[in-house]
Amino acid sequence: MSALWYRAERNDDVTGISGTGPVAWVLALPHGHFMLWDTVIKGRATQTWEWYDEPSKFDDIHGHEGATVLVPVDRAHAERGRELIRATLGAVNATLADLMREIDNV
Repeated sequence: MSALWYRAERNDDVTGISGTGPVAWVLALPHGHFMLWDTVIKGRATQTWEWYDEPSKFDDIHGHEGATVLVPVDRAHAERGRELIRATLGAVNATLADLMREIDNV
């Protein structure tokens, strides 16, 4: 299986926090799912990321009983997702490097 792109689309904001419409990019990798939230929460743009080892965990946590669905995105239309994930992984790598340097000092 090769990687596949999805957008998480929220049809109903049951929590009243993140609104409706596209709320996340999801990259389904052969060994698990990487998800990057690219949304507005309480009027502020925010980005967070999570790993899921199976799609059902995404549904359990973020599906809100069908209010959020994964919509396939053709590779040609996934540039924003690629940009966000590249930037996020760069920041994560820097953070992990800092953590690895500091872990022995804690």
